[in-house]
Amino acid sequence: RVIRGGGKRKFYGYCVGVVTCALAIVLSGCFVNQQDLWSSDKLPINAPTTRTPSTSDISYGPDPLQKLDLYLPSDLVRGTIVWFHPGGWCCGDKANIDPLVLSMIDQGYAVVSVNYRLVPEVTAEQQLADVDRVLRFVKASRGTWGAGTGKFVVAGGSAGGTLALLAAAAPQVFAGPDLGSLAEIDPHVDAVVSLVGPSDLRSYVDGTIGGWGASLAEGFLGCSDQGSSWPAITTPMPSCESTRVLKFSPVFWAALTAFLGGPQLPPAYLAYGDQDMLVPPSSQGAPLHEWWAAGGDWLSTYYDNPKNAGHNLSFDVNATAFSLWFATFVSN
Repeated sequence: RVIRGGGKRKFYGYCVGVVTCALAIVLSGCFVNQQDLWSSDKLPINAPTTRTPSTSDISYGPDPLQKLDLYLPSDLVRGTIVWFHPGGWCCGDKANIDPLVLSMIDQGYAVVSVNYRLVPEVTAEQQLADVDRVLRFVKASRGTWGAGTGKFVVAGGSAGGTLALLAAAAPQVFAGPDLGSLAEIDPHVDAVVSLVGPSDLRSYVDGTIGGWGASLAEGFLGCSDQGSSWPAITTPMPSCESTRVLKFSPVFWAALTAFLGGPQLPPAYLAYGDQDMLVPPSSQGAPLHEWWAAGGDWLSTYYDNPKNAGHNLSFDVNATAFSLWFATFVSN
């Protein structure tokens, strides 16, 4: 009887493995087809771009900007997505949620959209401390919101994508000194979504990527190798130390994990438009995908590079693959 029971468990485990592999093969098929998508694979053009929060302006810290909005699905919650808005690290608001992320509410995910303190009023370290703090806060609080089950996902767009990637690749590294009881909460996440998130700030600091994108990156870092005085201050910013630029570049943490081993990077969905001049996929998307897959798992690291898409690519990505990635690597 014991042997038979063990055989059943092995059989069930085998079946689960087969199903997972089958889903992975389908997902790979979506990857192959991503440059020539059917309209049915894309997010519907009439998909909601705004929603009414279930609860607004929940404080997760003492600063007036440290607030979040909660969006709950109508049925059983399958997981939680914490969203960090775009805006060049200096601007933006939690009301700006990517429609691709909003669409996951209808698939059973609670979405938490976060306001964080902005540069130049705070440093990059303080901004990342907000990211760390809110992840701990949501983990500690979501049970009281009716969202206490399921996987915990961090997501962000553009500058918010950088914040999400750093939170996923370097958990606890940017923790602030004033966490109080939240210090006991683990900020690790189960998966990450980055929509056009800058991943290697060296390309902005050294002038390879110019324009206002470079100025925004310099403002985030608080330094400049191009003689910039952005933001408007009386004296130019100091030169950038290479260690500082790497510290806030997610690709560095992914490469470090790949080289040193240790805890595996979580599943990642990475989307970069092939015509994006602000966050070029050649330097910000493709290298990140390679290093993240090396430090994590190639199967669960999905790279969407939609054709003729720019910086705003939500209605160009493979929404079918996005949902399938969640079903395969997040929901299970």
